[in-house]
Amino acid sequence: MKNISKLAVVTIGSVALSLGIVGNAQEAHATGLINGGFEQPIVPSNLSWASIDESLVPGWETTATDNKIEIQTPRLFHAGALGTDQYAELNANQVSSLYQDVETTSGTTMFWRFFHRGRQGVDTMRLSIIDLTTNSTLFSQIYNTGNTAWVEYQGTTVATGGTTRWQFDSVAAAGGNPSIGNFLDEVYFAEKPPEGFQTVPEPASVLGLLAMGAFGIVSTRKRKQLNIEN
Repeated sequence: MKNISKLAVVTIGSVALSLGIVGNAQEAHATGLINGGFEQPIVPSNLSWASIDESLVPGWETTATDNKIEIQTPRLFHAGALGTDQYAELNANQVSSLYQDVETTSGTTMFWRFFHRGRQGVDTMRLSIIDLTTNSTLFSQIYNTGNTAWVEYQGTTVATGGTTRWQFDSVAAAGGNPSIGNFLDEVYFAEKPPEGFQTVPEPASVLGLLAMGAFGIVSTRKRKQLNIEN
């Protein structure tokens, strides 16, 4: 349970039904990852955050044994990465992984982006992009991000099979509480680049990109964003 905010624990199934916010557990499709901003289902206005069963969160699944995905709102901390109303906290009630399976076409370049932010300090998570057809990892990298601003990370990866898993793994969080840390927002994984995507790699990384191309990993970068507060 999360310090004072955990007093707001919700039996989200009954609340969602009564408020009409139940979302279908939609599958990701060929155009890319869905519900990347964690805007569905909508957290009731009388709550600062909600611990929601994965079946009610379109697209996303968790490895947590309680099947809970935590969605935060600006009512407790700050706005989402792009000023949006909701975002996820990777550490819900336990250390776990948050993932989504996306239909892909082998040989297609997939553009990706996400925003990460710590809660009490520097939080650490790993992004893994996995070809489920061959159970091979196409990309894996650890990210350490402080709590003063949202940080954008982006890159491209070449799909090698029909289904590709996008997965966030909780590694560590400031303070050591397993139910706190690793804010995530505006996750994007699709065949077309998102708005503002850096399509031209930095000169220093060109040789590295050529060397890694055979393994399906093209580029990664991160970009500091302005701190967006309520």
